Amino acid sequence: MGDARMNHDLNIIEEYAHSGHHYPAMNSNAEGYIVSNPAITAPGALAAAGYTDCHMRPTSMCFHALGEEVFDTVQRLVTEIFTNDLPRLQIGDNLRPVVMICAARLVGAYNDLTCDLGIDHCIVKLIREAALRAKVDDLREPERGRGPRYHVVLDWSQQITDNFKKENNQVSLMIQK
Repeated sequence: MGDARMNHDLNIIEEYAHSGHHYPAMNSNAEGYIVSNPAITAPGALAAAGYTDCHMRPTSMCFHALGEEVFDTVQRLVTEIFTNDLPRLQIGDNLRPVVMICAARLVGAYNDLTCDLGIDHCIVKLIREAALRAKVDDLREPERGRGPRYHVVLDWSQQITDNFKKENNQVSLMIQK
């Protein structure tokens, strides 16, 4: 049903017919199924995320845009952002990419969060304080005389966001500004 919801050529009755379900008036559970099901399929998940092209292959925000030179610094930052005692989420284990994607999304959103919520918001503070504890430093960035070099996170945020928009041929309507 999630796939059919992506097809703009189908009306609601045809959508249900293609899925083998009854129209909501005849099946009270059908719309609840649609609401709870989109993330089960990739096209449905894309629709739920605001994309209109269900055939695109989106990439997630990631730290790759920053280069290998800051790999260790990024790992320290991620360790400071998240309290993590699950072995499979640790560096080198199979679920570590999940942690890295979440952290990249947070750092990628840092500039927008700062503008939208202010520097005193708890999430903005969490990222900034994690950067301080991790001694975030990127020697490629020039000194700006702004105190501790955690301000590098501002530059990283922009690089991650720019890379995300470049890598995705269609950026979600929820991400665009």
